[in-house]
Amino acid sequence: MDLLIPLYIFCGAMGSLIPFSSGSFRFFYVLLPLIILVSLFHLSRKRTLFFIALFVPYLLFSAVSAYLTHLNPHAVNSSLSTDQGPVSRIILLACLLFSTFLMADHAMKKDIKSKANYIKVFLFSYFISMIIGYIFFIGYYLGAVSIKWISRFQVLTQFYGKENLLRFSPGSYPNEYGNASSFVLAVLVLLFLSRTELKKQNLFFNRFGSTVFMAVYFLLALGALFLTETRSAYITLTLSLLYIAVSSHLSPKQIMMTVLKVVPVIAIIYLVIQRFLFNINAVFMLEYNGFFAAYGSTTTRFLAWHLAYINFSKNIILGSGFGTASGIHNTYLQLLFETGLLGIALLLLALFIFWRYYRTGVIRFKRQKDSDIRSDLLWKITNIGFIHVLWFATNNHNLNHFLTWFVIFLFLIRYQEKQTARATKSADRQA
Repeated sequence: MDLLIPLYIFCGAMGSLIPFSSGSFRFFYVLLPLIILVSLFHLSRKRTLFFIALFVPYLLFSAVSAYLTHLNPHAVNSSLSTDQGPVSRIILLACLLFSTFLMADHAMKKDIKSKANYIKVFLFSYFISMIIGYIFFIGYYLGAVSIKWISRFQVLTQFYGKENLLRFSPGSYPNEYGNASSFVLAVLVLLFLSRTELKKQNLFFNRFGSTVFMAVYFLLALGALFLTETRSAYITLTLSLLYIAVSSHLSPKQIMMTVLKVVPVIAIIYLVIQRFLFNINAVFMLEYNGFFAAYGSTTTRFLAWHLAYINFSKNIILGSGFGTASGIHNTYLQLLFETGLLGIALLLLALFIFWRYYRTGVIRFKRQKDSDIRSDLLWKITNIGFIHVLWFATNNHNLNHFLTWFVIFLFLIRYQEKQTARATKSADRQA
């Protein structure tokens, strides 16, 4: 498990860039059965099985619904569903849930440094995917890489607006990669603000020039975010930066100094691109106008929600069938419309019981004052992750996205942070 979990995180962040992946299939899906099998032999807490069992009724109900949908393919409206296999999708959902809980069962007993390393693996994997994405992007406009070749390593290849700008999405599709880019940017900002303490502990900033590397990483990720042209990701990044400012207790002076350092660099890059590469202003205006356009993405989403609601209204108890609304770009409505009031009641009941156990008996949600910087980072990064996952679910379909389950994994391994932090401090004093 000590090797499987980092491998899973690395492959998950790489998406379909890894060979043997195609379309919406990601290579890390292959690892799920192996993780489940190995994890069961290393189970440390029986309570983990109880938490998994909480969600079994909903999964079984959804499995029956998916099977009935499979038997009646004419019930699936192609304009509302991108799912060609509802049965395989429910199996994937179950594997993601089981493997996440089981991996967390193994990882939660690790010390804080080991838990922080999981985040390092994610950042490293994203960085590689981003570099590959820039090679694809630049190579395409230089005529060195064909769009057919690029499409082999992306879930969806799209061009945007009159500028015919290739949307950035290595190993993924643009909206998903935009959400991941926003998450990485927020994490990098958090790490940069904590760099003094991190340097003392040789964490993240433990090599010569690592501050410069972080700055370059940030600018490249910011460029990747812009090139995905994902408005939702712009919102999540803004919300995350506000959260960081509040949770880090930054004074107005500190915020102003940080802005004065970053904004001039971004402004120079912006002007250079505007002058010599392509019209950034036109892209921003197109994104703004697209939000209000009659046939823009926002309007089409509202139309899809309305059509899905019509199908749902025919059987509000059991829903329209698992897999019938997987393309409506709203995970909350998708779950409600597909499995109906009965299915959503089973899911909410499981979440409520899970919350009660974690709130009262396992996790202290309020950060402990005596926790060290690594524990504090894990706490904040998890919350930043939830900002991204929960908001993105309002306008996209992220039920099977890697970032969704990685954030849940981080949430689960916050268990016993206080005890681990104390143990770390004790070890440091003895050293």
